[in-house]
Amino acid sequence: MEGIPKSMSEALSYEEPEKQIRFRAGKHGGGDRGAMLSGHGADTEDSKDNILKYFRQIDRGLRNFLKDERAPLVLAGVDYLFPIYKDANTYPYLMEEGISGNPEGISAEHLQKQAWQIANPYFRKEENDALGQYRQSSGTGLTSDDIKEIVTAAFDGRVGLLFVAIGCHQWGIVSPQQNEIVLQQEAGTGSDDLLDIVSIQTFLNGGKVFAIPQEKMPGNKLSAAVFRY
Repeated sequence: MEGIPKSMSEALSYEEPEKQIRFRAGKHGGGDRGAMLSGHGADTEDSKDNILKYFRQIDRGLRNFLKDERAPLVLAGVDYLFPIYKDANTYPYLMEEGISGNPEGISAEHLQKQAWQIANPYFRKEENDALGQYRQSSGTGLTSDDIKEIVTAAFDGRVGLLFVAIGCHQWGIVSPQQNEIVLQQEAGTGSDDLLDIVSIQTFLNGGKVFAIPQEKMPGNKLSAAVFRY
């Protein structure tokens, strides 16, 4: 990623030599393992200060990369590094819990699986809050489970919250120019999955999309929405 040092030795390369922690480079499987502490003359506080400087550079790069995001950030590393990174962190969605242990050699797929277990409650809370908002707004004219109405509102940018049933389809033909939507029982020539269309249009217009099991859907419908106006 742009603006993020690849190793602590790179991050501290501007430091005066006598103030740097000494490093030894290591290779593992043909890849650069980065810098490792060698312990020559650097006391614990000096080591922590250098790690903190490194983490501040990482945080600065991540802040630029994640500036428009609300995605949870999960740390993976040995335990003693977590509180140091939290001191450097300015991203508001850093998860309290991290993936403990040396992540070197762990596949991205395994890290993602572990991270999802930590981040899942965060997403479930946002989902439950959104469903609560749908229930509170019911009867005000700002909610709908009518797919035709939702499609029209999605193209107009009026959908703030959208819920679609996982693994389900609603086939149909959309003609925005004629403001006409024809529902179909099965996929046919020229038909689209309307659940995909409303999801894409809602996302493109800054709304939030929640894909949830049908049994959790309002009224057990295939789609439901909260309108902005």
